[in-house]
Formats: sequence, structure tokens, C-alpha cells
Amino acid sequence: MLLLITASALLCWSSSLAGDRPNIVVLLADDLGYGDLSCFGNRSFSTSHLDRLAASGARLTHHVAAAAVCAPSRTALLTGRYPVRTGMQESRGGPPVVRNVFGAGGLPQTERTFGRRLQDAGYRTQFVGKWHQGWSCRVWDDQCHGPREHGFQTFFGLPLTLQEEEDVDPPSRRERDGPFVKHVLSEVLRAGAEAGDGSKGSCERPSATKLWHLWLDMTRATYYDATPRREWWGHTLVMDKFLNHMLVRNGEIKSWPYQLVGLTQRLLDESQRFIRGQAARGDAPFLLVHSFLHPHTPLFTAPVFANASGHSRYADNVLEMDWAVGQLLDTLQEAGVADNTLVYFASDHGAHLELVGRDGQREGGTNAPFAGGKGQGGAEGGIRVPAMVRWPGRIPAGRAVDVPTSAMDLLPTLLDAAGVDDGDEDTVLDGVSMLPLLEGRSDAPTHRFLAHYCGDDIHAVRYAPETELGAVYKLRLAVPRYPDPEVEHCGVQDGLCSCYGEDVLWLPTPRLYELTTDPAERDPIPESDPRYGRIVPKMLELLKQHRQNVTVAPAQVARFELAAVRPELVPWDQLGKFRGLEWDMHGLDDWNEFIAGQTCPASGQGVSEHCVRH
Repeated sequence: MLLLITASALLCWSSSLAGDRPNIVVLLADDLGYGDLSCFGNRSFSTSHLDRLAASGARLTHHVAAAAVCAPSRTALLTGRYPVRTGMQESRGGPPVVRNVFGAGGLPQTERTFGRRLQDAGYRTQFVGKWHQGWSCRVWDDQCHGPREHGFQTFFGLPLTLQEEEDVDPPSRRERDGPFVKHVLSEVLRAGAEAGDGSKGSCERPSATKLWHLWLDMTRATYYDATPRREWWGHTLVMDKFLNHMLVRNGEIKSWPYQLVGLTQRLLDESQRFIRGQAARGDAPFLLVHSFLHPHTPLFTAPVFANASGHSRYADNVLEMDWAVGQLLDTLQEAGVADNTLVYFASDHGAHLELVGRDGQREGGTNAPFAGGKGQGGAEGGIRVPAMVRWPGRIPAGRAVDVPTSAMDLLPTLLDAAGVDDGDEDTVLDGVSMLPLLEGRSDAPTHRFLAHYCGDDIHAVRYAPETELGAVYKLRLAVPRYPDPEVEHCGVQDGLCSCYGEDVLWLPTPRLYELTTDPAERDPIPESDPRYGRIVPKMLELLKQHRQNVTVAPAQVARFELAAVRPELVPWDQLGKFRGLEWDMHGLDDWNEFIAGQTCPASGQGVSEHCVRH
């Protein structure tokens, strides 16, 4: 009798996995602005495939990212938690995001992403595209911060982020990347490849160690001298292109450096094959995260999309991404799984306003009708993102959700849709399921209060009072300090506003806005207005409660020992097969003789303490 009951229970569980639970596809754009899609008001060009997705489901018009830069915003989306709880936020004195593939910082293994939770519930999971949550802790193969340690059974994509190409970077920086720096790197990598023991490689050999640190010091010094902010974590394009430009399948490097043209199609093909394969098996639901590289710079497309928009390189990128979305939607339909697949699309944060190409063409998008952009803390243009969700038969087609929702809501929404209660009562989730709102069973916002962080600090808070139907107030505590208020950026070409220091103006009197009537935040409510005296004390009290309930975790990306490039994390055993790394020197002995006569760069130019002097 017990065997019959057990068998019956297993059959019900298997049936639930394969039939009742939806497949899930998460589509994430990179640096896409709120006003870049025609379904969100763009009239310059048409994004027909994303329009189709929006029309067949719900459009989220008040969807808010948890941060205005990529790594922390993506952490929040994956975990359902404020980035400060995980340590993935920008911290004082360090980089704003994970900076190097071969750094040891990243998303802690203790965090349970929606990938981990859904895999544990029986989903087959894959992540394609940009990861940018860190990779290794001690050696390359441990992948402690990588997607496979966070619930994704397979991965194909970029461990870091899209990097600038040498031929598209401003000449002032490119000219500082002399051939000597490149040649030293080539020899370092050659030495490691020749040792090739799969772990520390030749880094235990004094000659290779000397080369490694000399190269790091040179690249850091040249970048440090070339940039006005003097960041210790900065480095030249040589480091980016010849260390961070890699395409990886699980733990195997497939291209190094990768080729940009055609990369959209390679990633698309991977996701399509996963959908078709899982649909053919049909014995378990699947989760696919397709994290686009577009429209982050450098702006590349396949030749067929060059000038396709008749508008700009940025618009061409958006159109190629839109086409890829259409291809994925068509694949779901052709595979016969579209009607039982929940599809979520959003941008990770707002468009990057500071970007200008060498020809003077703007290379960032538009966040209209909002002010500000990527990297600007609580600015609406940096955190309000276009988003949409489709689930046929559950979410009414053409629905518009105009009340506040958060990207942190994705995790609990997916668990709710999948019927997963994993019993995790120890982890505080800041997100709330959007499903009642999406299905039309509720019109209440998922959040009455949201804090908007820039690094460790809170630059703004948002409040939707129950007593004022439809009203959404925003209190600005700090704002970016624009040299020219008309251009809405911090004056660093191709850079970002910082969360700290001279880029931030802390307001002696907080500014209050009502976002439904003043989305551009042009007209602050005066202190004499009765609303100011009624709303601001309530918001400050909610802010106080929030701070009491949130512990800021130790920084994962800003500390030197976690952010710096570490030779023991390089997969030396994989280097020998890559001949595109300019193996153009004659051997280590020649370099030992040459290095013996060299000195470290002059002190005071950002040179690390590890420089080996002779």
C-alpha cells in the first residue's frame, strides 16, 4: 500500500513538473533606455517584436531596477534582494562593478538565486549571454561565483561584460597602450601556457611572476595617468581585450578574445537549441535566461543590421536585439511550448547618457520622459526600466501595470508561477510576487516603499500611500552634481557618475516629487505645500525602519584582494590553443634578459605595491 501511495505521489509530482508548471524565459537587455522601445513611446524607429511581446501580455510602466549600474542591479534581479545585502554594491574607494574575470570577488555562494531555487524544484536551467557576477575564488575551475554554482546547469556567454574594442576607444587612451605592454602580456600568457598545470601554472616560477607583476603595474600606471579620476582599479584596453574578452561554455573558453560581429547570432543559436531540446524531451519544465549584450557599447551588429534603423548605431543595436527577441518567441511557438511559457523582458537599468563615439555620435539611448541615466543613483532615468511579462491564459493580453513594481519582484514571481515553496525562511526577500497584479487580481503596487541605493548610500526613496490612489512620491536625498544641468551627466566622457565624492550633492532639504504628474522631476513640491508636511515625515520614518532592517554586507567587488587580477585564477592549461593572443616574442630567456634592465614605473602613478624592482 505504501509503495502504491509513493508511486502515485511521484507520478503526480512528475506530471506537475512537465505539464502544469510553466517554462520560464527571462530576457535581459543591457543599458536599454525606457524610451528606446516603440511600445514605450519611441517614435524614431519601431521595435516590432518587443511590441508584439508587450501586446500579448502585460506592460510594466513603473518597473524599477534596484541599482543604476549593471552588476548590482542584476544581483538584485537574480536574488530578490537589495544588493547591499549581498555586498555586490559599489563601495567607497573601489570599482562600481565586478571589474576582472580573474578577480576573486562576486556573488556569494550563500545567495540562492531563482536559478538555484527552480533547479532544486526540478527545472532544467540554462544561462546564455552576459553574467557579470564574478567567476572564481581560488582557481578557475571552482567557478564559485559563476552561473553553474548559482543554479544554472549550463552556461554559454561572457563571464564578465561587453568590453570596448581597441579600435573604437578614444585615441587619448588607445595611444597609451604601447606595444611593450602588449608584448609583456603575450609573454606572461605564453609562460603560463607552457607550464599549463591547470591551477597556478607558471606563477610559482620567479621569472613569470616578475613578468606578471610588471605587466599589471604598467597597465595600471598608464590607465591611472590617463584618467581624471585616478582609479587604482583601472587598466588599459590591453588588459580588457586580452584578459577579459572571452566567450565561455561552462568552464571551457571557446573564444579568446571573442569576435563581436556575429556574437548576437551565436548566443541566439545557443538559446534556440536549448528551447528545442527541452521541448522535445518534454519531461520537465525549463528555465532559460538570455542576457543580451545589446545595446551596451561597443555598438556592433551583423552587417544586415548596419544602418537598418536609418537613425544611429545605437538604434541599429536595439533593432538587432529586437530581431533576436522575435526569433526566440518564434522558436517557442514552433516548438509547441509558447502557451505554457512565461516570458519576462526588462532592461538591467537605464541608458548610459555619457557615451559619445569618436565621430561625435551619441552612443547611449534615451530615458525619456525621465531625467538622468545609468550610474546616477536615485535619478529616475537610471532606474526606471521598460519591462513586460507574457503568460498566455494567465496574464491578460494588452494589460498595463502602472503602479510601482521592482526587478527584485522577479524571483518571488517566478516561484509563485511555478508553485514553488522551497521552505527557505532564513533568507530575507525584498521582492514580492507580481502575479496577482499581472493577472488582474489586484491593482495594488507590490511595494508601498522602495529605497534607491547608490553604492552603500540611499539617494532616494519612493512611496505609494494607500490613502492617495495612484499617487507615487519620491524623496531625493542626494542628486548627481552636473557641471552643466542641461546635459544631465557628470562631465566624464564615456564614464559614469560616482556614488561618492564630488559627483554627489547631498541636499540640505530633501526634494519631494509626485511622479505620476511630474515624471521628469522638474517641479519639486515646495515645503509650504501641505503635502510636503504630510508625506515627508512618513517617508523619513519608513526610511528609518528600512535602515534598521537592512544590514550592509562586506563589499564583494571593491576590496583590492577581491577586485585585482590574480594569476592563480587564470586557466593556464587552456591558453595554448589560442593563437590570437599575439604570441609574437621569441622566448622567456630573451624576456628575462630584457626585464633585468627595466625598472618599475615612477612612483606616485598608481603603481601597486607588488611591482618587482631590480
